[in-house]
Amino acid sequence: MPPDYTVVAVDWSGAIATQRKKIWLAQARNGTLERLECGRTRSELIAHLINLARTQPKLAAGFDFSFSLPAWFLHHHKLTSAPALWSLVAREGESWLANVSPPF
Repeated sequence: MPPDYTVVAVDWSGAIATQRKKIWLAQARNGTLERLECGRTRSELIAHLINLARTQPKLAAGFDFSFSLPAWFLHHHKLTSAPALWSLVAREGESWLANVSPPF
């Protein structure tokens, strides 16, 4: 990676009542871990990441969505079960990675 880069990893949780305890963020700059923290809701974390992207031009972010994808994505693709989701991923996942479209 180029000098002065930032990498953020987010361990996203589906928990509703305990978001602040279960959603974690790790941030590294130039290969050195700067922080590992929880304490934000989903909305707060999204706002934080948007701000970080505005201030860190060389930013890479990764999200761990566990065993599924966001509800809006499932509804959009009319997916009603985990096997249906993973079947779609098997068919289209490589093209998603090759041709990244918003919001990914």
